[in-house]
Amino acid sequence: MDTTTGRLTRKSASDSSTGSPDAGKVVALASNGKIDPTMIDSTALGGGGDAIVCTEALTAGDWVNIYLSGGVRKCRKALAQDATKPAHGFVTASYTSGATATVYRSGTNTKVPLTGFTASDIGAALFLSATTSGGSTKTPPSTSGQLLQRIGYISDVNSLVEVQLDFGYEIIL
Repeated sequence: MDTTTGRLTRKSASDSSTGSPDAGKVVALASNGKIDPTMIDSTALGGGGDAIVCTEALTAGDWVNIYLSGGVRKCRKALAQDATKPAHGFVTASYTSGATATVYRSGTNTKVPLTGFTASDIGAALFLSATTSGGSTKTPPSTSGQLLQRIGYISDVNSLVEVQLDFGYEIIL
């Protein structure tokens, strides 16, 4: 409503946001029938969206390890081969080494590569990979010294795999 005239003003809905310039716009569902993540303040819904400098190149969908170096939080690809690199979150965009990455510690990772997954995998547990840095696998690691970490459940399989984050215990085999 226009507070000056008292009249209703029709507004067009928007399915994504660039931030404060879009204040006051009506929310529309994106083409996938869901609200685009850019429309939601990631810190308002239980965490995520942490700005952390990455120490290696990251690819959208990578599972990342957050660690302290020189008193500063940094992130790198998680890897079950190295028990010091458990997954603490994921990224939905690619970053070069030294860039500030947005690391999500809750929610759904919608950028997991499709390789090795089919629609019949929906509902299956997903584990941190011991062979691919930043990757995931349906088969839990089983070699002594590796890290067994459930990272979530497969919630959808389309052109990419969607994984609902649900970290389990970290067990060193």
